[in-house]
Amino acid sequence: METLDLCARKEGTLWMRKGLQREDGLVLKVCNTEKGITAHGKRFPFSKVAFSPSGDHLFTTDHLGNIYRLDLARNRYDLCMKTGVHHSVMAVNPSRPGELLLGFPDHSLRCFIIDTGEQLGIMSDHSSAIRHLSLHPNGCHVLAVTASDAILWNMEQFEKCRLLNGGQSVGVQNVLFLPQSNSILSCFRDDSIHAWEADTLEYKYHLSIPEGERPHFRAFAVSGDGSLFVAGGRSSFLYLWNMNSHKLSKVIQLPSRMRSIRQVCFLSGLHTSSSNEALLVLGQDGIARVLDMSTCKLILQFGSSQEPLDVCEACPTGHYMAAISQKGCLHVYDLFHLSAVLGQPPAPLVQMREEESCSAKSKAKAPKKTVQRKVMKSSKSNIQLPVSQDQTTFSDEPLLDESRMRSILKGFGEYPAKYRCFIWRCLLRLPENHTSYSNLLDKGTHPAFTDLQKKYPIKSRKLVRVLQRSLSVLAHWAPIFGEIDYLPHTVFPFVKLFQNNQLLTFEILATLFSNWCVNWFEYFPNPPLNILAMIENLLAYHDGRLLEHFVQYGITSHMYAWPLLHTMLSEVLTREEWLKVWDHLISNHPSFLLFFVTAYLTSARQTLIKCTSKDDFEFFFRHHNAVDLNQVLKETYHMEETTPPDLNPKRMLEPFMPLTRGSYPVFNKYPKFIVDYQVQERERIRREEVEYLQQRQATLEMEHMAEQRKHEEEAWYRQQEMLQEAEQQRRQIIELEEKKLKDQRTRLRAMKREMKVNELKVLDKARQRFLQYQQTAKEIEIQRLDDEIKRKVLQREHETKAALDELDVQALEVETQKSSLQQALYRRHEEAIQRLQAKKEAILQQLDLEKDVDLRELSDNGKDVRRDIRDEQMRLARVQAANVEPDVEFEQVKTKKDILTEMQHDKVQARLLEKNIAEKQLHETLKALSKAEKVGMYDKKGELDKLQQLSIHKTECPDSLEEMSDSLTDPELTSLTATSTSEVSDWVRRRSELDQQEAELLSKVHDLRQKLVKSTVLGNSTYAKREPSSSQVDL
Repeated sequence: METLDLCARKEGTLWMRKGLQREDGLVLKVCNTEKGITAHGKRFPFSKVAFSPSGDHLFTTDHLGNIYRLDLARNRYDLCMKTGVHHSVMAVNPSRPGELLLGFPDHSLRCFIIDTGEQLGIMSDHSSAIRHLSLHPNGCHVLAVTASDAILWNMEQFEKCRLLNGGQSVGVQNVLFLPQSNSILSCFRDDSIHAWEADTLEYKYHLSIPEGERPHFRAFAVSGDGSLFVAGGRSSFLYLWNMNSHKLSKVIQLPSRMRSIRQVCFLSGLHTSSSNEALLVLGQDGIARVLDMSTCKLILQFGSSQEPLDVCEACPTGHYMAAISQKGCLHVYDLFHLSAVLGQPPAPLVQMREEESCSAKSKAKAPKKTVQRKVMKSSKSNIQLPVSQDQTTFSDEPLLDESRMRSILKGFGEYPAKYRCFIWRCLLRLPENHTSYSNLLDKGTHPAFTDLQKKYPIKSRKLVRVLQRSLSVLAHWAPIFGEIDYLPHTVFPFVKLFQNNQLLTFEILATLFSNWCVNWFEYFPNPPLNILAMIENLLAYHDGRLLEHFVQYGITSHMYAWPLLHTMLSEVLTREEWLKVWDHLISNHPSFLLFFVTAYLTSARQTLIKCTSKDDFEFFFRHHNAVDLNQVLKETYHMEETTPPDLNPKRMLEPFMPLTRGSYPVFNKYPKFIVDYQVQERERIRREEVEYLQQRQATLEMEHMAEQRKHEEEAWYRQQEMLQEAEQQRRQIIELEEKKLKDQRTRLRAMKREMKVNELKVLDKARQRFLQYQQTAKEIEIQRLDDEIKRKVLQREHETKAALDELDVQALEVETQKSSLQQALYRRHEEAIQRLQAKKEAILQQLDLEKDVDLRELSDNGKDVRRDIRDEQMRLARVQAANVEPDVEFEQVKTKKDILTEMQHDKVQARLLEKNIAEKQLHETLKALSKAEKVGMYDKKGELDKLQQLSIHKTECPDSLEEMSDSLTDPELTSLTATSTSEVSDWVRRRSELDQQEAELLSKVHDLRQKLVKSTVLGNSTYAKREPSSSQVDL
């Protein structure tokens, strides 16, 4: 036993010495640990395992999504794919071994090409994670099973065909295809098992289970021939059904330590004494036990309590079995080694007997041997192994009764389209030799068909690949098929019909060439003259007139029979007609094809008689024709019955012989020396062609080198000429550059002078711009002040207008107050007039009294004056007496007296005048008040003016004014007067403030204008000083 640690390597060798197997058949143990870490390091356990159809390749994946391919035949392994995710299921397409199906965590099923890792398609319509996969033997369909439903997918277009739903209460446990039939078995969680039609999902039947405790099925398996179906679950019982009778055949009780069954599968490579297949049962304890299906005895077990198993998978060919332990290691077992080597007894008991099986036509069969084996225990271990193993034998009898199928065919005219493929496989007894076919397929494309696409352009690339592959396999099987030019025309109808199952296509073609076309190649490379002669003899016997017509116009059997034969009737029949005809051809003797060709000619007799040129005949035998196919078949059967034995081709052709199982038979019914000669000639031509191509390639390379050398020389001369021209051009360029440099220097000096002048101009412009900026700023400031003045003026006007409006409002308020006071004023009108009259009289009386007092004072003053005059006269008299100048003093006294008298008189006159004026004003005021009271209106301005006039004369006439003020001390008039006076004073005050501010602004504007004029004059004088003279600029 070899132990292999992948250590994350991409490729390597599986084992060093394969011959070292253990007693339990374990040949290889594979682990996957991190590189550079010991056995105690990090492990990457394997989770799934799958075999290829041939059994040589084993695929396994770990939890990181790395998929490894173990080539057990070539002792190699490699890392073929990396997906990076854990896969729920893994399977290999049985018809296309290069395709791998993987279940992804996003509930999708994807198909990949193993060699390139390319994704072909994705199937993502599942409600939950995929738990099981079941593939149809032809690889066209796959069943993906989830916890709630199962979906049937088409592997060609990756489209969903059918959906099998278990409902909400009953989920789906498992769904799988039945081999050798077109049925599907489904098991639901309620332990009910039903059969359905694969194409339409029509219900067919159900499998009954015994009454009692529920078995809780979890594991299911079907034998390779589809005759047995086994199921197990959470119990120690196995239920076995016979699928031919659809009845429960037996219930097997397992050991008591097996409380639950996790997995069951049939081991076709492990043969027992009574059956060709053994059953492997994996229990909950991780030990896989192998049972004999006939005796129900335990014969072998895999795994142990130290390293229990988790998953088991058997090889389709029965050679190997793979298992994954719960530790994540992969174990590979050799079942052939278990069957042939271990546990052989020293003297086995063998009993030979002969059995004869009679077919429907009582055809004798060869006797076959039955070996009776004895089972014993090995002395070295507790494992039960078979003692001996006989050679595997297969029955050549068809699964269907040929006579019954012919009767059905004659009754209905053709087989049902749904079952045609199955019927053909049964009638032709195809062996399905996967290993042999894979060996032929591995040889690759035959050299004769490498350029098939050019010779036979087909639109479908897939069909071209399948056709090329089928032709190559035929050529590898028999060399003559690589030399036949018309072979693509012969095999194309079958390739197109079975393009999804290439193994079936090859075996059908091999069966046809071994039986119906076995004598076609005796005269190779010429057409089969013996077969054409048979057809000509049949035509001469059944329709001599038509044969004479052919002879008359030089039409031989090469023209009217051979085109129909080598195209397999595909050019003259439609698809439906062609299938119908081949139903009859496969169900009858190979000579039936010759009868059909003859019947086809005789049925089209009227059309052929009218043809007179070879072109017409060639057209007829290369295109579809209006021929009644049923009549042709009827005529075929009639010819077969009425043809004499000496002309009947059945006498000269061998009966039907199916292909052998395990390996295909040798096909050598052809002139080998001719084929070998052609092969040699082809090889010689190929070698000569290769040699010619090599010489041509060498010649072309020499010519290319000579041409390249010539081009290099021409390029060198052109380069030299170009260099000389370039040198001359550069000299001219240098001269031009020197002239340009002189001119540039001259221009540079002028430019410097211009730049200096421009600099001065720029400075001047900058100064002018600065001055302009300052002037603009001053103007802006002035404009701002003007705007401020205008704003102030507008504000003053607005305030004046507001004050006037306010006065108007107050006047209206006064009017309203006046109207409210009119009644009171009117009531007091009479009283005021009376009081005024009384006061007037009192004042007049007082004035009279004062006048009298004044007069008395004046009289008193006159007395005093007269007394003074007398005193002066007395003094003058004294003076005169003293001899003083009396005249002068007298004059002085007299003058003084006159002055005093005049002053006194003037004073009196003035006081009288003032009193008269005061009386007059008082009379006018009283008169105005009386008039205002009568009318009911007051002139506010007039009252104020009068009050002001009265205030002026208050000092002069205090008594009269006080009396008048007393007379006017009314509360309402007093408040009105005070309010009006305050408002007018406020307005006057604000008016004076605005006038003062306006004067200040005008003064500021005047000062700014003065400063602007001074600065402008100063700047002009400075510029005049800095401006250079014209003579300095020229220098």
